Amino acid sequence: ANVRTSVPNKISSWFKQRTRWGLGGLQVLNKYKRFIFKNGIFGFFVVPFFTFGLLLGLVGMAIFIYLFLRGLMAKYFFVDYATSANVALFSFGDLVFTPSVLNYFGFVLLFLFFFFTIFVLAIMKDNLLEKQSLFNLLFYMTIYLLIYPIVTIVAIYRWITGDMKWR
Repeated sequence: ANVRTSVPNKISSWFKQRTRWGLGGLQVLNKYKRFIFKNGIFGFFVVPFFTFGLLLGLVGMAIFIYLFLRGLMAKYFFVDYATSANVALFSFGDLVFTPSVLNYFGFVLLFLFFFFTIFVLAIMKDNLLEKQSLFNLLFYMTIYLLIYPIVTIVAIYRWITGDMKWR
């Protein structure tokens, strides 16, 4: 079967489309969870792959939120106490360029996503690489990876609350 989709021109339309896809994926996962590691390629690859991707995205987002809130609270308390004690708020010794585990996680995810995309485009014999520059493809994938966990969280929220309307 040949399947095609039209890519929305606006971010809001793209967000709604991807949220629908996420909801569909969650419904399929819920319906076929009993087939995990059973019944051929669907049970041994599709269901575990989607489940792993979903869990990986949620764990990554949870770690990001935790580190962001922890850093925000630490900065808030530091600024609050430093100003009351008349201590300098910033010094060049405070600059740390040591990457966190999230940096490595993000780079690995970006490269896996990039190579998977190139692999799929090569299998499909799509001429997208001739139409778009490598920079445009990398830029799109970077933005896509940054926004997609938000789409996943919205889809999960809508699935949990039973908001399954087609939008």
